[in-house]
Amino acid sequence: MPGILRRAGAVILFAGAAALLPALSAAAEEPVDFGGSDIADAADILSPADEGRVQDALDDLQQDTGVTLLVAYIDEPENPSNIAAWSTQVVSDNGLGANNALLVIAVDVRQYYFDEGLNLTDAERSAVERDGLLPALGRDDWAGGAIGAAEQLAAVLTGDEPASGGAGASPGFSFNPLPALLIIGGFVLVLVLVARILSARRKRAALRAQQEDQKQLDLRAGGLLVELDDALKTSEQELGFAEAEFGAEQTAAFRTTLVSAQQKVREAFRIKQQLDDAQPETPEQRRELSSRIIALCEEADAELDAQAEEFDKLRELGRRAPEALAAMTTEAEAIDARLPAAEAALANLSTRYAAAALADIAGNPDQARKLLSFAASEGGHAAESIRAGQGAAAAVAVRGAQQSLDQARTLLDAVERADADLAAALEQLDGEIGDLRSDIADARALPTASAAPELPQLVAEAEQALQAATRGETRRDPVAAVIALAALEQRVDAALGPAREQAARRQRAEAALARALQSSRAQLAAANE
Repeated sequence: MPGILRRAGAVILFAGAAALLPALSAAAEEPVDFGGSDIADAADILSPADEGRVQDALDDLQQDTGVTLLVAYIDEPENPSNIAAWSTQVVSDNGLGANNALLVIAVDVRQYYFDEGLNLTDAERSAVERDGLLPALGRDDWAGGAIGAAEQLAAVLTGDEPASGGAGASPGFSFNPLPALLIIGGFVLVLVLVARILSARRKRAALRAQQEDQKQLDLRAGGLLVELDDALKTSEQELGFAEAEFGAEQTAAFRTTLVSAQQKVREAFRIKQQLDDAQPETPEQRRELSSRIIALCEEADAELDAQAEEFDKLRELGRRAPEALAAMTTEAEAIDARLPAAEAALANLSTRYAAAALADIAGNPDQARKLLSFAASEGGHAAESIRAGQGAAAAVAVRGAQQSLDQARTLLDAVERADADLAAALEQLDGEIGDLRSDIADARALPTASAAPELPQLVAEAEQALQAATRGETRRDPVAAVIALAALEQRVDAALGPAREQAARRQRAEAALARALQSSRAQLAAANE
């Protein structure tokens, strides 16, 4: 290779199809920080077993030659986007010296960059890349590429042949770039032509399908508009009958729905006129407008149907008003029988929990009594209407009573659930206490220099909160205590975040140092021998 590619490195596309890569999208990666490790797998391309094989090859290289080869796997370089500039930034950021080498493999854009400060000759660099790296990369063996490069680099530096034959290089393999480039260029040209032909066919097919879809949309939109216009006329008549039968108060929601449906229909007709005028729309605009007509019609129709169902239910209730009144009376008696137990449960809870913890349910029994009284009154009106043969009035009264009973039942259910809910809150409080204690211990274990400025104050607040949480008065309102401790724990955890990340980086650096020391000891032992 030309001498200019030596310390500056080499940027290579290792497959002919790479010429088409600008049309593809890939996850870009900014220059990596090795953080004391020899491998940075930002592309997440290596399995644990493959990463172990690569690390073994890098350790062997370091032990045999004293050279440290760092390997980075990325999807695509970013900031800078040029892989050479990207790799140069990695060299600078990580402080790589003369006894280091860097191999960057960009898997999505199928490029690699090999940078070394070892003063290799062109023939030696070519051997590392041609015999050690490229054979494996050409078959997407990402781990094999790094292993082959490490083994071939060791062979070049020690003057030995690599044990694995360059991680996949075939005997007698030679590299003449000109024929390869001509073949690659022809292959790329064929791919481009085929891609353009296929793309044109797909566009024509898509256009035909789009036109057919638009016809279907127009037909559906027009049909729904006609149907909804008829439904509005029917609904107006239905509203008149309902007001005469049940009164304006019971039909107020229906009238509101009818007005809303009429507004939607007017908007749909306005859009239809826009589609039919002399001003043409783009296919995308026409599709969007037709879809909007369909959506408006479906929304309005659903609203009208829901109200019609409600009146059907009310008429049915009027027809069976005597049976409904009897069932309602039985239900009211059952709810009334639950009141003493609910009051006793509240009295018991008040001995164990603070008034604030019970504020939401303290008035439930009294409110349930009022609802029962209202239901009884409505039941009396229903009975009178039934005797007078007024089915619609009886239905309205029965429904009012039923709604009151439903509300009373919900209030008493809340009282009965309170004991279990508060017990669960106490368990959650114990969990929050444990989490906060763990955060305090982590904060106290940190060196003062690495701690966030606000951390000491947060730790003091957390300790005070823990002392309060273990006292009986705080535990008498567990829900409020859980909310307060959870918020405080989140603040402490956020302040600990940077220090925890720094500790993790230190652990990785210590692991890398241990490997380096092991290699150094082996070299010293060999020298002593």
